Amino acid sequence: TCPEDNLEVVCVRSESLKSFKLGTTRDGAEDPNVEIDSPKLEYMSIRDYTCKSFVIHRIGPFAKVNIDKFGAVHADNPLERTLFHGFLTGISTVREMIISARALDDVRIYSKFEPLPLFDNLSRLDVSFAEHNLELLPTFIGCCPNLQSLNMQFDCPPETREIKLSYVPQCFSSSLEFVQMKTPVTTIGPTIKMNLAVYFIRNCAVLKKLVVSKSFINIISKIRKIPKPSQGCEVVMLEPEVVSQKSSFVS
Repeated sequence: TCPEDNLEVVCVRSESLKSFKLGTTRDGAEDPNVEIDSPKLEYMSIRDYTCKSFVIHRIGPFAKVNIDKFGAVHADNPLERTLFHGFLTGISTVREMIISARALDDVRIYSKFEPLPLFDNLSRLDVSFAEHNLELLPTFIGCCPNLQSLNMQFDCPPETREIKLSYVPQCFSSSLEFVQMKTPVTTIGPTIKMNLAVYFIRNCAVLKKLVVSKSFINIISKIRKIPKPSQGCEVVMLEPEVVSQKSSFVS
């Protein structure tokens, strides 16, 4: 949307719409509220959009969503949490999700007060973590009981403290076959990287492949020696030119 639109609500109601992209040029000003009722929607992208209410009545049962930033959730605002709950429930049927660190921070704040919904259909998750929401990793994955593919980007400073990785999500024992971890060379230290590798390799009973970025080069030999409950689990390191590419958040 743009300032000249003069809209109070963006209503998207269509029985045939398959793709919907939402962005803004309002330079920080609040955007119109959104209502979506499109039962055949297969793809939805939300980027740099800030509104008070985002209501999803219906989207396709196996849609893909790309969430960069929308709205905001503050710890002292119950109404924002209620509206955010409605949004999460509305996308809980999607099959694929791409979520940025900015959007994940809203999930983190919300999760301190309310349980997250289950994403039963979610089979592929691409997620970016920053220092302040890294603690959400086990909880968020735990809401995806049938997850098959997990692609993680970590953008945390080297002094980032270790996170607790004692909780083992359901998908680790039943469905998670592919895990990818990418970190820039200058970010999180080798201890956290090793702990993450151990967490996935030792607990994922059906893991077929763990892919890590070139920043893991100093510990890759140790990672390959971790005992694997999944027979035939392969540990692969990405080439540098692949790692240098940015995450796939597109408008």
